[in-house]
This record gives sequence, C-alpha cells and structure tokens, in this order.
Amino acid sequence: MARATGHGGRDYPDYIQATTPHQNPIEITLAELAVRMGFPHVFERTGNVLFYETYQYGISDWFPSGSHASNYPVLASHGLLNSPYSCKLQIAVSGAAYSQIAKDVAYPYLTTYGFELAFRPLSEFGTLLLGYQVYTGTQRISVWARYNDVENKWYIYDENGTFQEIATYPMGTWDISVWHPVKVVVDLDNLKYARFSYDANDISLSSYGLEVVASAVTPRLTIGVSIGQVGTELSSMYIDNVILTINEPI
Repeated sequence: MARATGHGGRDYPDYIQATTPHQNPIEITLAELAVRMGFPHVFERTGNVLFYETYQYGISDWFPSGSHASNYPVLASHGLLNSPYSCKLQIAVSGAAYSQIAKDVAYPYLTTYGFELAFRPLSEFGTLLLGYQVYTGTQRISVWARYNDVENKWYIYDENGTFQEIATYPMGTWDISVWHPVKVVVDLDNLKYARFSYDANDISLSSYGLEVVASAVTPRLTIGVSIGQVGTELSSMYIDNVILTINEPI
C-alpha cells in the first residue's frame, strides 16, 4: 500500500475500505477529496483514509449521550461542504454538564494514525475534548486533545494520564462565524504523539507519550467528541468532516 510523502502529499491517497454502505468506492473517493478541500485554512491531505463522516446520512450509527436528556447531540442542517448536515453538540442547562458523541470503528493494524475534524462554536463554551481510544485486546491506548475556552489553551493527554499544555490560541475567543480544522497525529507503533494542527498552526508533539493501560476489551477503536461546561454559558457547536487516517507521515 502506497504511503503519502510529506505534509501535503498527493491530492488523494490510497484507500482502505469504505465504511459507508450507501456509497460505492468511486463516490467515496471523490466525496472524501471534497471533504478535505473544505478546510478553510489547512489543506490537510496526508495518510490513507480509514473512516470519514459528514453526517449526510444522520447520526443514527453514532452513540450520542449527555449529562441531561436535553444535552444529547442532534443532526443539524448546517454542513461544512459536501453535505447539508453536521452534528450539533449542545448544552441546554446551566452548571456542570456535557454533550458527547462517539462511534466504534474497526482498525487493521497499529501504525501512524491521524484524527481530524472541523468545528464551529455557536457560543462560548467550557471545554472541547476530541480523540479516541484503541483497544488491542490486552491494552487500551488513549489519544486525546482538549481545548479550554476559558484559558484559550490546547492540551494533550500524556503517558502519565494528565493533560499537558501545548499551545495558547492567539484569539481571545473563538470566532463563531468560522469553521476551525483540528488534527492530531500519533505513532501507535512507538506509543507517542507526532504532531498537532489547528487552523494554520502545526505543532510537533514527538516528546509526548501515549497513556497505555491493561484492558481485555474486544479490539476496536472508539472515536469521541464532547463539549463540557461548568458555568451558565449554555454551550453549543457544530462538528463535521470527521476523518480517521492511517499510515500518516510523521
């Protein structure tokens, strides 16, 4: 299987296996390319696509949850590019609360992985958490990035099970009229982070390890995205263009 070279490889990479039953391989190839070109600031096109989601067919094959019934994610008619839809994470109650969506996907082997999405806040919020956990049958490997909207800082979850600050976003608050792309790349062979990007910023994370704990859970990869709040801001945001890649250049 060919591998992309450089941080701006081919226009579209080789493909693994379609996970959307409604589309044939040709449509998937063209739609995935369109999804990647939808990023307003970053044309990130490295790696081999394992899974992508534009919510064109709803959120019924995801697992929505929330701290209250009114906080469950919903399908929204506000897509970023080739789909008229997105997923809306919403918190409709004051105080400590969260809204979360997750999905299990199969993975072929441990290699370099990328996880990316675009998000658009509709208001101030407490935290945004995005990433995934890989279950190998004997271990659980955690990959998480978190943004704190109060501190205006990005963090990653390290090998010690703690969040380490990696960047301060230059804006005081997120521009709610703009979609923001974010991507985290890891080396699962060596259990380390590789790089992190948000908007037009690219950060090396090679000095950070991944948390690994014993687990007998059946092998799978669980994607998760959530927003949380601690005050009265009644947070909400759209997410779209969720893409999982393997064989990423690092």
